[in-house]
Amino acid sequence: MRAFHRQLPASSAFALALLAALVLATQAAALSVPLTSDFSGVQPDAEYATVAVTQNGEDLDFSIVLGGLLGPREDAQRFYFSLLGDLTGLEIISSNAPVTEYRVKANPRLPGREGGSFDFVVKLGHGNGRRGNGMLTHAVFTLSADQPLSPSDLFEAPFARAAMEIGSEMALHIEGTSTRHRSATVGGSAPEPSTALLLASGLAALALRRQQRRR
Repeated sequence: MRAFHRQLPASSAFALALLAALVLATQAAALSVPLTSDFSGVQPDAEYATVAVTQNGEDLDFSIVLGGLLGPREDAQRFYFSLLGDLTGLEIISSNAPVTEYRVKANPRLPGREGGSFDFVVKLGHGNGRRGNGMLTHAVFTLSADQPLSPSDLFEAPFARAAMEIGSEMALHIEGTSTRHRSATVGGSAPEPSTALLLASGLAALALRRQQRRR
């Protein structure tokens, strides 16, 4: 590590610092969150769904994709999340809803005895009924508010704690599963920055500090 640091040219230091900054900015503007924990504690940890959050101007684009692990008839029905601060005018301004438009509501309750609490829920429809969207396995929508939104608003908000003490920044309720209760609520958190990114950032900081001392 020290030998590499000594041999690192100034131009490489700047390039490395720029690369680290670009990766950090990209991660801040677009995040992919695996939902791996079953709030009831019955199902083993697995990637039951993935939520991608992308900055879109002052709004946020969401893409929720089921992983197919809860049976061939699994149906995403409610998406739970929290936001930092007191936001007003929260609404869905576009979506891929095939039949019934998705709706966002405040102060929801998680189903059953799963506990936990979130600030908001997006209702994605209810199966094949009048208010449903069939077996929904991929939901896309854009979330807007009276104030600018950013992905960090989602991940700086307090964790929700499920009955099994699972810390989660977002959750998805899925019906039509092959589990004993025919439903499941799964949650997850934003992944930690990669080891490679941390290493690159550290090397860049060391190299830049060394260059500053030479001046």
